[in-house]
Order: sequence, then structure tokens, then C-alpha cells
Amino acid sequence: MATSEKETVMGDSGDWVPFGLDANDAEQHRVLVDGVPSWLLEPLIAWLRPRLADDKKGFSVRSKVTRDIELLTRIPKLGLPDVYSQWLDYERNHLRPLNEQQLLMVVDAVLSMMYKNGSESVTRPLDEILLVGRSKWHVGEGLGKPGLVARVPEGVQDMVEHTITTSGTAGQLLGRAWGKVYGLVQDDSGAYTDSVKAVETAA
Repeated sequence: MATSEKETVMGDSGDWVPFGLDANDAEQHRVLVDGVPSWLLEPLIAWLRPRLADDKKGFSVRSKVTRDIELLTRIPKLGLPDVYSQWLDYERNHLRPLNEQQLLMVVDAVLSMMYKNGSESVTRPLDEILLVGRSKWHVGEGLGKPGLVARVPEGVQDMVEHTITTSGTAGQLLGRAWGKVYGLVQDDSGAYTDSVKAVETAA
């Protein structure tokens, strides 16, 4: 059975805390974490496997996809030539040596490349991994594309999305600014510039 067929919903597991913790320790356990802590590494690599390798061919790596990811992320040595390559070799030699930010960029690139129209069967398992792992990132939309964005209170997110979609050119500028603040690759000065332009346009 393919990995994607085994992925299940973990429900409210993101609220679980180990038994025996006092209130302070339990609160610390719930703190959102940046990067890829040790407990998120294997789940993220497992999520990437069926997106980067063909399970019908013994999990041979999709070479063109890896080259496209290298073009998008500008991370060297991710792309492979058109030769048969086993997933375990690619995972060991190309993914595991990446630093935390680079691995998140690969996940973000896969979301952007493959799921432009949104595919819940793919995005939901990833979002649950990030939720249960207490990651500061979740699957959302930044700069008009699916990808990893920083978590914000749900009401704030809904309000901003409504403003972006109903405010014409000013909304587009606000959306661009939002993506630069809460996207994986942040650009504070660019976000400030776009925010000022959005206010000027609205005025």
C-alpha cells in the first residue's frame, strides 16, 4: 500500500501533553517551535517520499521534480540526472545533509509546485504533522501560492484574508506584505514598503 493511503487523521493530538507535568512544564510543552526539531525530521521526510519518488517503481526518485526543486530553492545538489535512483540513496545523500531552513524550503517548494489548486489528501496530513509537532509553521497561502506560513490567531487570519480578497489593489499589496512577514522567507523591509503602499492606495 502506498504511503499516502496510510496517512490518517490525528485529530486533536496537538493538544496532548505528557502525563506528570506541572502547569508550567505543560505550557512549555505547547510552545511553538521554529525549524525542524528532532521529532519532526522523520515525519517530514516520510511526507516527502511519495511526492519525490514513485512507489510503483520501487520508490525510484522523480529526477525532474528534484531538478525543479533545486531551481526554485536554489539549494545546490538537490537535482538528479535522468537515471534510476533509489529513494534511500537520495534521502541519505541529498535530504538529510540539509539544514533545518533548507528542509523547510524543500517542503514549501513541493507544496507550491505540485498542489497549486490545493489537495486536502496531501496538505492535510502535512498540516497535522506540523500541528502535532508544535511547529510554528502550517500549510497556508503566502504570496498567492500554497506553502508554509507562520501560525497566527485564527480570527486575525480570517480578517486579513477577507481584507485581502475584498480590497482590490490595496488588498493585493496587503497580501504581498503579509506573505513577506509570515512566509518562510521573510522580508521585513519589503513588507513595510508594501504596507505603506497598501495604505496609500486605500486612501
